[in-house]
Amino acid sequence: AGRSVCLLSEATEVFDAADCEGAVFVQPTRRLRVLSRRHALRVIEGGVMSYNPAYIRRGYVFLWKWELWRLGGRYDAILHADLDIDLLPSNGAGPVAIAEEWVGRLPALVARANSSGLRMLGYSDSTTPWNGGMFWAFPPPSDELYRKGLEVLAGAWNATHGWERAGTPRALFAHKPRRNAYGHVILPELRTSSHADWTQIDSGDLDQGFFLYLFHFKQSAGAYMDRRSRHSPGHYVRAPRKPWLRALSYAPLRDGTACSHENLIRQAYLSHAGFRGSSENASMPVGVPRSACERAFMAAASDLALHLDRATCCASIPREKVHGHAEAPCPGGGCDRLTLF
Repeated sequence: AGRSVCLLSEATEVFDAADCEGAVFVQPTRRLRVLSRRHALRVIEGGVMSYNPAYIRRGYVFLWKWELWRLGGRYDAILHADLDIDLLPSNGAGPVAIAEEWVGRLPALVARANSSGLRMLGYSDSTTPWNGGMFWAFPPPSDELYRKGLEVLAGAWNATHGWERAGTPRALFAHKPRRNAYGHVILPELRTSSHADWTQIDSGDLDQGFFLYLFHFKQSAGAYMDRRSRHSPGHYVRAPRKPWLRALSYAPLRDGTACSHENLIRQAYLSHAGFRGSSENASMPVGVPRSACERAFMAAASDLALHLDRATCCASIPREKVHGHAEAPCPGGGCDRLTLF
C-alpha cells in the first residue's frame, strides 16, 4: 500500500506569521521580479536546462536571494539558510558554544569584508561549485553592487556560455583557486573542470550559477567556508524527501508494524522541532495550535507517540541496516554537515 496519510494541505503551504514571530519581510524590487521571471522563460525557450521546465518556471524565485545585497544600510552581515537547513542540529554543538564562536568570529569576518570587498561566503558540494542553501551575505552600503547584479541578469544568456555569454564554467574558472574569507587557498580549483556548460551545474541556470558567476568571476568578491567551526548545521539534501514531507506524509501507523527506520527518522525530525506527541508535548505552547502547520505537525507527532516505542524500535534495528547514512537511525539521517565559518 502507498502512503495514505497526508497532513499537507493548501493551508500548510501558505506562510503564517504565527509560525515565525518577529519575522522581517524583505520584498524584491519590481525590476528583480521582472528580470528573474524573464530569465526563466528564456532558459525554457532555449530547450536546454539544469532541471525541467516546471522546475525552472517555479525556481526563478531563487534569484530573489539577490535582494539581500540591497540591505547594506540595515545589516552588516546576513546569514541565509534554505528551509532544508537545520541550523541547530540536536547532535551538534549547543547554543552557548555557538554563541561564543559567533561573538569571537563574526565581528572579525565583517571587518574583513569591509576592508577587502568580500561580499559572500559560501560552500560547494558534489552537485555545484556554489550551493545556495546557506551562505553569508555582506551587503555594501550603496546599491551599486545590486544594480550590477541586475545588469548581469538582464544581459545575454545561453546554456553553454551562460551569464552575459562570458564562457563555459570550465573556461572561466580553470585557474581560480578556492579561497577562504582571508584569502588562503583551500583547494587549487573550483571543481568546474567537468562542466562544459552551465546546465551541468545544479541550478547553474538559476541562482547557483548566477551567484557563482557574479562573485567568483565578474566581481571576485566571493569566498568559501573553510570547514573549521563548532557551528555545524545540517543540510537535508541527500534524503529521499525533505524533512517536512517525510514527517507529514506517511503510511498508516499500526501497533506492531510502526517500527521502521523511516518512522524513527520521522520521529527524530518531529522531536527535534519540539513536537513529541500529545502525551509528552511539554515544550509546545498550551492551548489551540496557532497555525495549520503547527496542527499538522502535532497530529503527526501524536500518531507516532501512540504507535511507536522508540527505544525498543531503535534497539531492534542494527546500525548496518541504515541505508548509507553516517548516523545511527535514532538521530535521523540523510543530511550533509556544513560549517558556518
